[in-house]
Amino acid sequence: MSNPSNTSGKQPDPNTSSQAHISPVDFAPMPDAAPAQAVVKRGIWVVVLPVVGVAGLLLFALMQAKSVRITAQVDNPEINVDGGLQLLLGERRLMFPGRYTVAISHPEFETLHAELDVGEDSQQAFRYVLQRKPDEYRVSSSPEGVMVTVDGEEHGETPLQNVLLAPGDRQLSFSHPRYFTKEQTLSVLGGGFKQQLVVELEPAWASLSIDSSPQGAEVFSGEQLLGVTPFTGELIQGQRTVSLKLDKFKTWEKELQVTAGVANAMGTIELQAADAVLNLSSRPDDAGVLVNGDYRGQTPLQLALAADQTHNIELFKQGFSKKRETVSYASASEHSLELSLSAQTGEIQLNLGTQGVSVDVNGRAVAPTSGVLKLPAVPHRIRVSKTGYLPFVTTITPRPGFRQRLDVSLQTPAQARLAAIEPTISSPAGQTMLLFKPGLFTMGASRREPGRRANEILRKVTLKKFFYMSTTEVTNAQYRQFRSAHSSKRVQDKSLNGDQQPVVRVSWIDAALYCNWLSAEQGLDAVYTIEKDALVAVNKEANGYRLPTEAEWAWVARTLDSTTLKFPWGQEWPIPPKAGNFADASGSYMLSRVIRHYNDGFAATAPVAKFTPNQHGLYDIGGNVAEWVHDFYAPGQAAGEQVDPFGPESSNYHVVRGSSWRHGSQVELRLSYRDYSDKKRDDLGFRIARYAH
Repeated sequence: MSNPSNTSGKQPDPNTSSQAHISPVDFAPMPDAAPAQAVVKRGIWVVVLPVVGVAGLLLFALMQAKSVRITAQVDNPEINVDGGLQLLLGERRLMFPGRYTVAISHPEFETLHAELDVGEDSQQAFRYVLQRKPDEYRVSSSPEGVMVTVDGEEHGETPLQNVLLAPGDRQLSFSHPRYFTKEQTLSVLGGGFKQQLVVELEPAWASLSIDSSPQGAEVFSGEQLLGVTPFTGELIQGQRTVSLKLDKFKTWEKELQVTAGVANAMGTIELQAADAVLNLSSRPDDAGVLVNGDYRGQTPLQLALAADQTHNIELFKQGFSKKRETVSYASASEHSLELSLSAQTGEIQLNLGTQGVSVDVNGRAVAPTSGVLKLPAVPHRIRVSKTGYLPFVTTITPRPGFRQRLDVSLQTPAQARLAAIEPTISSPAGQTMLLFKPGLFTMGASRREPGRRANEILRKVTLKKFFYMSTTEVTNAQYRQFRSAHSSKRVQDKSLNGDQQPVVRVSWIDAALYCNWLSAEQGLDAVYTIEKDALVAVNKEANGYRLPTEAEWAWVARTLDSTTLKFPWGQEWPIPPKAGNFADASGSYMLSRVIRHYNDGFAATAPVAKFTPNQHGLYDIGGNVAEWVHDFYAPGQAAGEQVDPFGPESSNYHVVRGSSWRHGSQVELRLSYRDYSDKKRDDLGFRIARYAH
């Protein structure tokens, strides 16, 4: 390119020119340099690409976030959410799924802290309810010292500061020993506000003025000393006993119905001189005492006698002549007097009925002349004895002037035992127990009997000892006399814990300990020795309470004259209506096997004695609950005939006899069915027995 201003093509010489000239020269690019435009474009992409990447990531994240709305029932709550990224957009927040911690606060409400789980739904809402803060009360009263009770809880005596009351209707009570109690309902709004409560109580007393002659007597209201006469003071309203006490004078007292605000002016009370005191005794003791014809008790006796007056004293006692005395004593004096009574006699004609007897009266041997005893007319203990016979003992009172006859018939121990045995007795816990006089019978079942199991071996047993057995299974109420905290609990929706339902969920040791407790209550010898919940020994000869032996249970369950019953109701299946409490239709919803077309009305245990008793008058021998018996369990049986057996000496299990409300098969309902256990069950209880000696 040429410069049009320089046609010669020469460069001016700066040394010769007066003004410097700048002339353009031709431009030639560097051989390896990139175009400027390419450089600019490259710089733009370096900036744009990361921005686009970040924007894409943000867009993707926003697409994954959920719209969450968090509200409370209060206006303008302060809401804080911790736990992850979130974006607040008005009332909604963009939040990722996951768990967050929410704190919501308001000046008038308790701060709420909660866990918030954001799910996968695009739109989610969470609403919280805050509790209002309690109001703070300052309570004052007239008078001070008033006890403040809020909803049954004492808060202290007035004046009180900083009494916090939760929102709602609060029941307030204000009490003071000398004022009427005031009660009111206070509606507390809540919100943490400071409040003031002022209470004024009405006085609950009345004035009392009283004097005495002579003065100086102590004035009492009940046991409280108020002062001395002349006295003016106050009495709390209600029924009050006012009394005056002064040395050497009788105590004066009067019942007052005190009404608040109504004055009680008693005037002057004339006090009476104190009685004389007579300590009266007799030989013998326990003589009746009359003073001026009025009965005053038995000797030895302390008598209060009006001073300076004559008193006629008369003593009397059965079998003795009367004794009379006249006395007079000074005021507030004390005296002693002993009077002796003369005995009267009567005759007892003894008809002994046998020779060689001995007779003693009150522990002293006598030899009656012609069989006649002449004795004082007071009660005497007469004992007649003879070797080989039980002694005859009685108490008799001779009657003066009249000969009484006493017939004596001595008995051998066997005769006396049979005569003395009661057919029915009661245990200390209230169980009715029947007497049984058993004999020879057959236990077990024939191999040909359907349902017979291998442990039901036939064998002959003789029961020689008379025994008692309870008519019912031990109930919850009877067992709780021994262990008050015991609960038989429930099975599904049915309670097993009613007072008249049989006790269950007891171990064999629990049952044995109950028997020992009954023995101790009645002063009988314990059958069982138990240490650390383990059976150590059995006293087979003890007269105390125990579990029935298996043989005794089988006898009362199965024997009927000369026959042996198969089922509790008889010999044949099916089961007749109301035969007992077994697994029936009413319990089908919780039992896997029940007796079809049979309904006894009880899904679980029934109160005892709800069904007809068996042939011996015992209830629930079949059904209701199975029963622990005394014997250890063994599959086999001892060979030969047994007499009054107590079972094996040891085993890990005890025998369980009888069916329960859980049983519904012919096998289980048979009376020869033998089960065993070492654990508590909800269908296993027990009944009690004892020997009749």
